[in-house]
Amino acid sequence: MTFAADPSDLGAVLGTTAGDTDADAARTGRTDAAVVRRLPGIAVAGIASIAAGAVHAGAIGIHAEHPALARIFVAMSLLQLGAGLLALMRPDRAVATATVVVNVAAVCGWLVTRITGIGWIGGLEVAESPQFTDAVCAAFGAVAAGAALSALL
Repeated sequence: MTFAADPSDLGAVLGTTAGDTDADAARTGRTDAAVVRRLPGIAVAGIASIAAGAVHAGAIGIHAEHPALARIFVAMSLLQLGAGLLALMRPDRAVATATVVVNVAAVCGWLVTRITGIGWIGGLEVAESPQFTDAVCAAFGAVAAGAALSALL
């Protein structure tokens, strides 16, 4: 089997060149290597967001005695899973921005529940000490937000 181009040259293998534009990639339906080069942290952000969403999904049942809190966990898990999947499937600036917003909101919400509590949400009225699982989930969210932000810069 012979290659017309060096197999380590991803652009040549995919048939893309440095001059390809985002419009070319959108028109042809293939991932443009230049887009991936411009947003190198987006894959890390996607994986970390999916991990945080999975942890939130796993915690829904634990918080079932407080329906409003369980709904928040459902919403946050769907948002983080969706942002992560989009970041992996469609690495562009809009998705990176959404990934930052979703995960910063999740981490800030976690910080507030650890420092002061949230009086208007049942089950979060009193500040709680950090537990291993929720701290890991917050770390995943922070990594996702940081990596997506770095992809934007």
